Amino acid sequence: MGDVDGQGLARVSLGSEPANSRGIGVHFGLEYETDVTNETNADTFSLYVGNKFALSPRTTLDLTGRTTWADGDYMRAYFGVSDIQAARTGYGRFDANSGIADVGLDARLNWALTDHWLLFGSVGYSRLTGDAANSPIVDKEGSPDQFRAATGFAYRF
Repeated sequence: MGDVDGQGLARVSLGSEPANSRGIGVHFGLEYETDVTNETNADTFSLYVGNKFALSPRTTLDLTGRTTWADGDYMRAYFGVSDIQAARTGYGRFDANSGIADVGLDARLNWALTDHWLLFGSVGYSRLTGDAANSPIVDKEGSPDQFRAATGFAYRF
């Protein structure tokens, strides 16, 4: 298929935070991301809404729903199949156009170890939609169902 080399991305986020001092409650926002290195020239917009719940004085659970719209450059770079790629791989030619690329849900558990350090774990599920889901790359080699998991430590100032 060819490679999409490393790229530099710039992200601008506008979001709300609950007024509660622990950040408990509803939050929402919009993120814009763009390729600043011209590897893909791609742009995406993500909209999210979530709710953070207190499970104990030191533990919170954050459930967040998200959807991402991707421009044609993004969709062609990651899901499209050009004539040359089709001839080389046996996939059919596929023009991926801009649109809603995915919708998903994330769950993140935060456990405050101290006033500054926290341990977190997260799991998420996204479903590719539109041309992203209909791509022959996804159909033959992947899945429209995307799962992820992460764990780590964070330091709060």
